Amino acid sequence: MKRLIVQFLILGTAVIYFGCKNEKGTIPQKTEFTGTSVPVAILDPGKTTVLPNGNVLMEGIKYEWYDSTSVWQATGQSIWNEDWLIYSSGDTIKIWGTADINVVGENPGDPSRGKWELLWNGLVTKYEMDEKGNFTKGLIAVDACGNGTSGAVKGMLGRWKYTMDIEQKFAYHSEGFFK
Repeated sequence: MKRLIVQFLILGTAVIYFGCKNEKGTIPQKTEFTGTSVPVAILDPGKTTVLPNGNVLMEGIKYEWYDSTSVWQATGQSIWNEDWLIYSSGDTIKIWGTADINVVGENPGDPSRGKWELLWNGLVTKYEMDEKGNFTKGLIAVDACGNGTSGAVKGMLGRWKYTMDIEQKFAYHSEGFFK
């Protein structure tokens, strides 16, 4: 049994080592970044369904945000496609979806320099809403992973962590890395 475990460890190490090399045969270095993501527009409010158990499902929500980070490779316009499950207990909202970040480059107005495609999920906790359904308090935590699909980021892999304290500021703090 120990021999089998050792063989799997050696095989796993080999796959990770050889599988992570780029076309030049070198292992890419991890680039870390931080930043903020601010809302630009609601593109589609989606559809709301009250489920038989009292939970509320919101589907097809679409937002535009602008991500400003410490590196140009993760800075640009982002479009977020979202689904929400608001639990009837009133303490948690589960959120998930996809997003695209269109990398704008080093300066505002630069042409697109690439695109990231992300999958993400998260939670909204400790929240309060006003009578119009707008958040007045809450903590949001989102984890995302993405692939560079075009331009200068094509072939890169990245991870993002977005956090927001709604009472502090309606903008996400972002941190992550890509390689």
